[in-house]
Amino acid sequence: MPQDEFSTIERYFWSRADFGAAKAIGSRTQRDSNAKKAAARVLVGPGDDCAILSLAAGDELCASTDTLLTDVHFPAAAAPSVIIQRAMAANLSDLAAMGARPHSFLLALTLPELETTWLDEFATRLHQLASLYEMPLAGGDLCRGPLSLSMTVLGTAPAGTLVTRSGAKAGDDIYVTGFIGDAGAGLKKYLAQLLAKEPATDDYLSKRYTQPSPRIEAGQALRPFATAMIDISDGLLADLRHLLVASGGGTAFDIERIPLSEQLLAVSASEVDRRLTAMTGGDDYELCFTAPPGHRQAIQSVANASGIKMTMLGTVTKETGVRVMRNGCLLQVETEGYNHFSAKK
Repeated sequence: MPQDEFSTIERYFWSRADFGAAKAIGSRTQRDSNAKKAAARVLVGPGDDCAILSLAAGDELCASTDTLLTDVHFPAAAAPSVIIQRAMAANLSDLAAMGARPHSFLLALTLPELETTWLDEFATRLHQLASLYEMPLAGGDLCRGPLSLSMTVLGTAPAGTLVTRSGAKAGDDIYVTGFIGDAGAGLKKYLAQLLAKEPATDDYLSKRYTQPSPRIEAGQALRPFATAMIDISDGLLADLRHLLVASGGGTAFDIERIPLSEQLLAVSASEVDRRLTAMTGGDDYELCFTAPPGHRQAIQSVANASGIKMTMLGTVTKETGVRVMRNGCLLQVETEGYNHFSAKK
């Protein structure tokens, strides 16, 4: 059992790291070349006052921070592996939306107590994900209090190539990756399992909530074609509006165009209700992006190569605002998506 924050950091977040400070490379003979390059990005990592990072010549650095709180971003009874996977996805999805490749990350963790079983599961999954995304842990903090974690991820891309929300132009196509609404349905399943104290199932919808997959590779592949991009964390309608407000445009799209998975269709109610629910739910971590019509073939090639469905929803207009249509009629949508300071979702 760890006795204090320093021994805990050493045991779970430094000595066990799949990628650590560059000084650790020599003792790991099985590292492949990609792992060595990833580890070398962190010249000085956990254990010092600041991390020292290395950037490739000509690269720009982007950064994103998210805080996850108990019973806001994850249920209090959620498994430690679910908590860290959702934290990692929330942050990596922001990098994906910029077309960035992961560089390194920092983690601040607040725990009510130092419990070995919890820390073992949390740290094991943390380092598996760090290895999967070739993103070394550069540092962080550990303190006592109500369970929460804040993660800062750093990403890079060649100078001048990162995609923002503000580049969409009138006439651009609007796309969304993957399927929308799965995570919302998966959350309901996961909560029911926790309430019944049943083991978490491995079905598709539950995994879309507990094991989200940020579209890192797709974001990088779309970088040459996308004029604007945003990740879908608060809901398709809310995040699409954020993109269009930043770009000074608008759109009108038919609700029937929203891509729904077969699994979601099988558990949902009426056609309109399930599309409205999907459109305003969060946690999908898909990408919404715009691109000129001349890039349609290139985007289809990206979709084919990545195996990720890319659906065109509509077109950017000069008229501002987002209008949701069905059979030519305007639909009234009461709630757009998640808002931390609103009672509604």
